[in-house]
Amino acid sequence: YQMAGAWQKSKIELQVNRDKKKRDMRFKGRMDHVDLALFSSNFFTLRALDGQKFMFNTQLSGDLAPDMSLVRLNTLMTSEQGELNLSPTQGAPLSFSDLSANISYDRDSGKLSVHDTSLLVNDIRIELSAEHDLKKDAKSLVPVQVRIPQLSFAEIKALWPTQYKDLPAAEWLTEKLSEGTIKDLKVFLDVDPKNPLAITTEQVRASFDFENLKADYRAPLIPASAAKGHATIEDDALKISVEHGKLADLDVRKASVSVTNLTRPTPGVVNVDVDLDGPLRTIFDYIGREPINLQNIIAGEKASIRGQVEANVHVTFPAIHDLPADAVKVTVDSRMNDIRLPKIVRGLDLTGGPYTLKVADGSFTLKGKGFLDDRPIDLVYSEYLNPVGAPFVSDIKASVVADQKLRDHFGIHLDQFIEGSLPVDLHYKEPQKGNIAIDVRADLTPVRFRVRPFGYDKPQGVSGEASCVAVVSGRDIQEVKNLTLTVGKDVSGSGTLKFGQVGNSQDVKNGTFRVENLGSDNNFTLLFEQTSPNSFTFDISGKSLDARSFLSAREETPVLSSKPGPAIKINAKADRIRTGKRENQFVRQAKFFARVDSDGEIHALDLQATAGKSRMSVTIKPDSKNTMQLDLTADDAGETLYAFDVYDNIIGGTLKIRGEQIAGAGVNDLKGRAVISNFSVVKAPALAQLINAFSISGLAELLQNKGIAFSKLKADFIWKKKPEGRVISLINGRTSGASVGLSFGGLVNQTKGTMDISGTVVPMSGINGIVNKIPLIGTLLTGGSNGGLIAATYAVKGPSDNPSVMINPLSVLTPGFLRSILFEGGIDMNPYDDFDEPEEPKKKSPVPMNE
Repeated sequence: YQMAGAWQKSKIELQVNRDKKKRDMRFKGRMDHVDLALFSSNFFTLRALDGQKFMFNTQLSGDLAPDMSLVRLNTLMTSEQGELNLSPTQGAPLSFSDLSANISYDRDSGKLSVHDTSLLVNDIRIELSAEHDLKKDAKSLVPVQVRIPQLSFAEIKALWPTQYKDLPAAEWLTEKLSEGTIKDLKVFLDVDPKNPLAITTEQVRASFDFENLKADYRAPLIPASAAKGHATIEDDALKISVEHGKLADLDVRKASVSVTNLTRPTPGVVNVDVDLDGPLRTIFDYIGREPINLQNIIAGEKASIRGQVEANVHVTFPAIHDLPADAVKVTVDSRMNDIRLPKIVRGLDLTGGPYTLKVADGSFTLKGKGFLDDRPIDLVYSEYLNPVGAPFVSDIKASVVADQKLRDHFGIHLDQFIEGSLPVDLHYKEPQKGNIAIDVRADLTPVRFRVRPFGYDKPQGVSGEASCVAVVSGRDIQEVKNLTLTVGKDVSGSGTLKFGQVGNSQDVKNGTFRVENLGSDNNFTLLFEQTSPNSFTFDISGKSLDARSFLSAREETPVLSSKPGPAIKINAKADRIRTGKRENQFVRQAKFFARVDSDGEIHALDLQATAGKSRMSVTIKPDSKNTMQLDLTADDAGETLYAFDVYDNIIGGTLKIRGEQIAGAGVNDLKGRAVISNFSVVKAPALAQLINAFSISGLAELLQNKGIAFSKLKADFIWKKKPEGRVISLINGRTSGASVGLSFGGLVNQTKGTMDISGTVVPMSGINGIVNKIPLIGTLLTGGSNGGLIAATYAVKGPSDNPSVMINPLSVLTPGFLRSILFEGGIDMNPYDDFDEPEEPKKKSPVPMNE
């Protein structure tokens, strides 16, 4: 035959054997050096093979039925080399070599099969197999499997049909997937026997294994590398399952990638799901890149991020080049340990863990227990990545231990009230518009809680809690509402605080507070205003008020802070005002005004009240020369002195005290004079010891409620703040009664609660009465009918509530002394006579009472 202008010589052999009895035939034969085109051009049923250029050899055997129909066929076809024209699927003919094909047919089973068939294309071994049941449907498509044991992605690119190079499938299989090795590639085709080359791309199914794969599926995302796994192509979709691999320095524990519409003009969808282990910094780098674009989760220094993470990341986006941000759907579910997220909360680092980070539905949630700037914190922090149209911007729930440094960092200055670390629970929800409402609950148990203006001091360990809603605009607190306070059984209250510009900073401006029980003596409604930094005005009305801190400069408990206390101006009206340390030391029906500076000094005081059943008043105010003046008047001296915790053992009498500021001294450094008239002393331990030492009459009365009567008591005083505390110096003190007369002077330290008093005690009856009856001599010695002869010096020293008493008995007194102790010449209430402050008592050797 003639081929390409030249005559070709082929050899064909055929042997047929006929069984005379069965009348069937068996044949075998061979064909050598046969041009396939000869068959395709001369046999209509093989017209589909027209255009294929190669020479082949074949061996065949089989059986024919008596009617010459084919019963069985086995064929082996080989070809050393040739060209396959796969047009329209391939542009240029495809050269091959080492073709070996086995084809068999069995009429009884109806099976037509191609098996043990292979060829080499570009040194790539391609295996082919097919099997078709002609009995079921002779006209149906024939399923064909093409298998390639091993190849690279570069070889796929070389084999890729040119007319399909613009399909998404080409982009993925020849560009996005690279490097590595493909193993056991299987392609499944449904072939029309009449037109075996008419295969549509959507009909193609495939599967393969891979190792050391690089998947750069969307720049600038970090590409996967060193990946091992399995992939399939079916229903026009690519599905990749990764067993392990790397994303930069992250370990890929498991991953899957799917791409739809590989060959269709409509853009497909890309789904990426990956489980990762590794450095936290890298995972934030990964999810921060487009198209995931979650860089806003961490606004701090990303280079300073530390920690380890286990994460699942799922990303879905359309397979288009100009990808809008809102078209990307991201979910992240991660667990982080030993982390450091720099400057995540108002410039403070979040550390420790474990934490979970979840991203879904356009928001992220960070949750876990760790440390905020080295302080324990339990945190749930949610925020929308794009707040437009979201129900809120951010939502924070946190439990943190707020020490003074942390409170100051957030501008919450509470050191006037709190000492120690304060456990706080807060819920912070930022709306789209308007102010932020923060629900706050604080555990006061581990802190010292103090309200200095009202004398309340809760020690550490006593249970308590506070709650409120803080309204914030921008970074500043505008209002604290629904404020409630409870401390054990002692303290409860509720109120509202408003904030504004005070001086150069945002601070408490004014407020209303209902104190139902602050200690046992505060039950009132308070209106206050901070008029300047650390300067407050209080208006108080109610059932009871503890006014001890306004009435005395004595500091009974240590100051919480080295900073000055608040300057206070107070107007109060109460049924009962606490004035002493004991519960029954109070005045009633009281109106009270005071102005106290930041050092606790009283600049003005006006108290009108009832002590016992009698009225009393006390004022401290400056005169026209700006010199402080003290004026105290009480119709019942005993009740007043007891109420103000000055002295417990006086009954009745009237009290007048006048004083003025010492020139050049402090505001509350005063000198003056006190006079008590017509009073009795009862149950005075120190006085009882003196009377008992002399067997003076009246001891029984003193120790009982009747007491010893005195007509007068006078003392000059200097009240002054010294380095060792607030000290009262008593000068020229004297008193006399029917049974005893006394002189006294010395020091009382109010701050330390100590005294150091000395003087003379004179029996006013008994022996002295006898001496007084001696004509002329008695008058000379005693100075009159009420004079004295025998006396003793004494000293009272130590704690004010239990001092030691010592006596030197049998002293002889001059008539002038007796005249002075009996107040001869009257009492001048002018308190401004010049007198010197007493020196520290001289060290004498008094005789103890038991000697």
